[in-house]
Amino acid sequence: MHNLSNQVADLHSKADAFEAANATLIKARADFGREQQLYQQQVISKSEFDAFQEAFSVAQAQQQRLSMISDRFVPNSGYRQRLRTVMS
Repeated sequence: MHNLSNQVADLHSKADAFEAANATLIKARADFGREQQLYQQQVISKSEFDAFQEAFSVAQAQQQRLSMISDRFVPNSGYRQRLRTVMS
């Protein structure tokens, strides 16, 4: 029983991390879109734009990594569908 409780707690922790990664990705995508427009209008420098592009790439990688982990633990959990929604 104790082992099952630990597994459930671990699963909840992974689900929380996945949701946080989704939120981070959504924000990074929005920031990147805004900064891309500002860069195209020559309002911000290339280095400023690169920082937002890097943050977006890191958020994507983290979210994808957590998605792969969550699919191993709960393959039919709906995370895959949420990932498709966030990534599109």
